[in-house]
Amino acid sequence: MTRVLKLRLKLDDFIDTDFESVIMNKIKKTEDELRIKIILYLWIDDTSDKKINLKDFFERWEKTLSVKTVVKNGPHIKPNEFIFFDIAPHEINYDSNIRFRSKYKFLEQIETCLDNFYDVTKFTTSDKNQKPQKRNDYAD
Repeated sequence: MTRVLKLRLKLDDFIDTDFESVIMNKIKKTEDELRIKIILYLWIDDTSDKKINLKDFFERWEKTLSVKTVVKNGPHIKPNEFIFFDIAPHEINYDSNIRFRSKYKFLEQIETCLDNFYDVTKFTTSDKNQKPQKRNDYAD
């Protein structure tokens, strides 16, 4: 059974930068190595003046994106949405619908956050050693 995890990133921090390909390739590498599917939850700062061309972004990465990609305005998460791992700027406050979070101050730190995502995902999705249950219900 293939596991599906949700990863959330702030899109306007890395779109159309030198780090875009590094970030997207690292996400694909994580998918391939751990044999999981990642649903990307990308969000855009609704107060930003930065012009973003989503069409070009999706044309560049449509073959890489495996399951589904969601793009939203603002950092808010609905109460019924659950995010497995969130990579967010340092000034974004904690949200209870997020299982794991890694924060960054500089764009270069997103790569380290993706390494944290890989480590957490590998640990949580790997097969655990099954130890035999110790019985203590023997009749004396």
